[in-house]
Amino acid sequence: MAPPKITGEVSKQTQRTRRHREKQKKMHVELDELREEKAQLKREVEELKSQHQMALEKKETEIRDVNKELAELKAYVHRLRIVNNELSQFIASMTIENQAMIGACNS
Repeated sequence: MAPPKITGEVSKQTQRTRRHREKQKKMHVELDELREEKAQLKREVEELKSQHQMALEKKETEIRDVNKELAELKAYVHRLRIVNNELSQFIASMTIENQAMIGACNS
């Protein structure tokens, strides 16, 4: 049989129940905080993924632009080589003609 209850005194079971409820409440608060932190981290990860994707697309565009410019420069160099060869041939032919004319004048 339980001892007689004294007014204002709380039983040990009531104290345990109260402590248990307080502990559960604290755990729920911590759990809610962890859930919010997880959600915040998830938002940050998504933002970082978005920034990374944008940076990647920018770099890919820059690489395509540089490759296009490189191809244009290679084509320009090729045209310059052709012109240079033509000029070299022209100069050689003019030199031969000049030598022939000098030879004709000297004779």
